[in-house]
Amino acid sequence: MSAETIAALMRVREAFVAARLQARDRVGDDNERWYQHGFDVGLEWSIGEIDAAIARAKGEAER
Repeated sequence: MSAETIAALMRVREAFVAARLQARDRVGDDNERWYQHGFDVGLEWSIGEIDAAIARAKGEAER
């Protein structure tokens, strides 16, 4: 993948991290409510998938 693609994936990751932080701010520190709404699990999973895509892209770029 190109450097532009990697940069785009990193911007998407930043947006997901920001969304997670915003959701946490809205829900507060009530972990039961946080997990009940699935915010943490869904966003963390998505961030992990994006991280994996970035790692794959960087690996392909190094070849």
